[in-house]
Amino acid sequence: MEGNTAAAIRLTRNARHLFVSHRGADTVSVFSVSEDGRSLALLHNIPCGGRGPRDMILTPDEKFILCANERSGDLTVLALDAEMKATLTDRVPLSDALCVLAE
Repeated sequence: MEGNTAAAIRLTRNARHLFVSHRGADTVSVFSVSEDGRSLALLHNIPCGGRGPRDMILTPDEKFILCANERSGDLTVLALDAEMKATLTDRVPLSDALCVLAE
């Protein structure tokens, strides 16, 4: 997609899944990581629930993605299931959403 750029890249604690946010497509791509860590396989492209996902993180329990959407000015919460598919569960208005941190 023209105008599509990657923004945030996050790896699960066990290094088995990689998440990449895309501005333009407004998605988060989920990849499985091979056992040797040398190759990726695309599992899903998840709509991020907003426009312009500038940053995103996995919550410490890795059950949710928190996505800061710069262009739509919100933070979206995506619940992850066991297959790493996500469902939008909440949206919080947040002007100039640029970065996310959770502890």
